[in-house]
Amino acid sequence: MNAFFGGNVKKELIDRHFADLVQISRKYLPDNPRQILVQSENNDFRICGINGQNNGVGFYQDEKIAILFQGEIYNFREKLDKSIDPLYIRNDWAKLVGLEYQQSGTKIFQQIDGLFTLVIYDKVKQQILLARDEKGYRMLYYSQEDDQFIFASRLWSVSQLRSTEPVVRQDLLAWHFNYGFEPLENTILKDIYKVKPGEIVTYDFSAKKLTKESFSFESNWPLIQQAKEAKSIDEAKKLLYQAFMASLDDVSWHQKKVGVLLGGVDSAATASGLNKLNHQVETFSFQWGHNRFNQKNIDSFEKYTGIPHNWLSLDKDYIFSRLTSMYDYVDEPRSELTYMIGTTELCGMARKKGFLMVATGDEAESVMGGYPALHGRVMLIRRLQRWPKIIRSTMIYLLSLPTVINRGGHPIRNLLSVLRKTLDAVEKRFFLVYRPYDQSEMPLLFPQVKLSNYLQQANDFSQQLIQPSLGLEPEFMAHRGNEISASIRFKHCAPGQIYEVTVISPFLHKNFIAFIQALNKKILYPQGYEKSTDAKWLFREMVKEYGLLPVIVSDQKKDTPGNSPIDYWLEKEAKPEVDKIIATLPDYFSRQYIHCIFKPKILLELYRRIFGVSAVTSHAQQALIGFALFLQYFNKNHGAK
Repeated sequence: MNAFFGGNVKKELIDRHFADLVQISRKYLPDNPRQILVQSENNDFRICGINGQNNGVGFYQDEKIAILFQGEIYNFREKLDKSIDPLYIRNDWAKLVGLEYQQSGTKIFQQIDGLFTLVIYDKVKQQILLARDEKGYRMLYYSQEDDQFIFASRLWSVSQLRSTEPVVRQDLLAWHFNYGFEPLENTILKDIYKVKPGEIVTYDFSAKKLTKESFSFESNWPLIQQAKEAKSIDEAKKLLYQAFMASLDDVSWHQKKVGVLLGGVDSAATASGLNKLNHQVETFSFQWGHNRFNQKNIDSFEKYTGIPHNWLSLDKDYIFSRLTSMYDYVDEPRSELTYMIGTTELCGMARKKGFLMVATGDEAESVMGGYPALHGRVMLIRRLQRWPKIIRSTMIYLLSLPTVINRGGHPIRNLLSVLRKTLDAVEKRFFLVYRPYDQSEMPLLFPQVKLSNYLQQANDFSQQLIQPSLGLEPEFMAHRGNEISASIRFKHCAPGQIYEVTVISPFLHKNFIAFIQALNKKILYPQGYEKSTDAKWLFREMVKEYGLLPVIVSDQKKDTPGNSPIDYWLEKEAKPEVDKIIATLPDYFSRQYIHCIFKPKILLELYRRIFGVSAVTSHAQQALIGFALFLQYFNKNHGAK
């Protein structure tokens, strides 16, 4: 387990919280946790935590400057000692950051390419700096309370070190259940905030003042310029292969053994690429008990690459037995419960086999353009946009009526989300239109919560979120979360950390993202930018031509993000367990509305047949389950209200 926290709070609170962390870590790790301890000269400020293989610590100027580092750096490779032990590489990264900080101050953050959070405690300046990379892969929270400043890599660490009990922000409930996350620096708990991606938060202990500034890493990778100059598909495929393999090497070079969480063509190509780079590779994936949901063509992949594969058997009882402990490693309420729990167990399986690093193919869809099924919905939106606006607006009004939503249930609110999108004047390609609940439902779902300013608040947040800081189109920022990696952050990073497993993806390498954006769209989407249904066509062609995968694997399609039997479990086999969990939700939720929103079954089946998507139903239910479990965890451990 990797966690750190600190502030000018009472020593007994620090000690008590460290004991709690140790107790949790022993549930997941075989070895005893090692303590980090940094303190001021007069002993009124402390940084404490568990020093796992994902944390690094460095000291400078006779311990006047302390650096805590968590994550990965890709572009300081040439400055590291070649004989460095992979277990302690983060200490070297911390030292490099410390040396650069002494010379250039906060400009150092503009020079770092990687996935990281950083804490710099400067005793001379009486300041503490918190920083988080642009992609927001790891979390860093903070809070001010009177003259105290508290920070931690875990939300519940901050809440436990505050003197007041945590309170859920009811003003954000509508946003959370509409978009599935908390926007900008906000968290679901009052007075606790997160460092935004690409942000430095500085607290001055003398002035008791908090300041914020943004930073951005500018890539000068030679392949990016070559991508801009590529004239043919063959030239682009060659450059794409070079970029993919270079990114893989950058993120994995310091670990000889790398496991891969196999879930599709992206992760399969990642495993094969690592194999070509002479890593010791094994793959891991879920086995749901039904071939319909299992990863396809594993035998062909295993035979072609020679990479051993490991199956993890999952069923309803397995998933539900682990629900109550999920928030040991997840900080905020989520709706991807099945995937998150399964991924945690895959990381644990890899750790038991001696792997300290696992790779995924995550965010390839976002970087290269989206799922075909989602693109199909975009085409539907474009057709509906040809209708007169008065007709669309009237339909939205009628479908938003409480009686219609109550009777129409889930299909109606998904149709509402699609219709609302038709009113968007901005031309975009692959919309991610899925939302757990439509905004029309909010007064029905939360009858006791004041939601009068919800629409204006949602609009204000959306405008701030739609900023392509990664060079990607705005909809990825607006609809995958407040940064591109909102989903991967919770699905993979936290589960990996609890087992001290580093989770990487070549598609989250800033150089690779910039490379894809530099390619001519006519080459990337030869069928036409608007019409192409397979955003990864060029990538598929590349992996075939350069022998990374057999055709049967490279051409397999994942039509929808949902590929588990969770719908069936929630609606039938697990309904008693679901009802018990949802019954614990606070009184500001409408029980009457919750019980009717997943009916009628005929409309649900019709919606699935038309859109080819079933997971949207379970995501809406899982959003309620995840929130209820989140509140249970905090009520038990921290007295959340």
